[in-house]
Amino acid sequence: MGETVSKDDLAVEIARALDGQVGTWDVDAIAADLWPDYQCLDAIPADVFWRAVGRHEQPDPDPAGDFQRDLSAAISKTRTDRDAIWTDGVVTVRARGISRVNQQLPQPTVQIVVETATRRVELPDTTGMTGNEAADAWETLTWETLWATVVELADAADTATRGALHVVRSTAIAHRRQEAAASAARKRRDAAIEAARAAGASAEEVAAAAEMSAPAVYKIGRT
Repeated sequence: MGETVSKDDLAVEIARALDGQVGTWDVDAIAADLWPDYQCLDAIPADVFWRAVGRHEQPDPDPAGDFQRDLSAAISKTRTDRDAIWTDGVVTVRARGISRVNQQLPQPTVQIVVETATRRVELPDTTGMTGNEAADAWETLTWETLWATVVELADAADTATRGALHVVRSTAIAHRRQEAAASAARKRRDAAIEAARAAGASAEEVAAAAEMSAPAVYKIGRT
């Protein structure tokens, strides 16, 4: 393979070389790292190439870890008697009582609300608990159980949204059909009115038969 024309061409060669490999990389960053010292893939020594690849490997998506880091950052900037807030636009988490220094869970003073537009869950969940069981419920509130609640409410919100949109679509279709049927019926009525007028019926007689006003009948006759 000869020299490439540009860094973008080198990026294309790198992408082809990595196709089928396990992992995710920033191909453009790898090309920028190697260019202009190496202007085609064949000119890059294997050890140099794979070191560059390793420097720009991208981690697998970790939504649970991202959630914990983002909420922890909010907690560290918020007084413990106020809500630290995280949201993704669908689910909102309001956390209070978590130490700004030690954010490991469980903690006995933690109060968390997880909510969407249609649901609200308070954690720790003491539903159906009494006495010591309710008092010790905080021990069950970990980052893992909190994330599981976020995922549960996100899934429920998605299901509710899809269901609501289905209702909108179905009612819109029914409405269009009703409008089309009403338009067709109106045309048939107007044709009948014009035929009655042509046969010699007065506007008042037609109006009485059609349960309309005489001016409305005259209007139909003029259109």
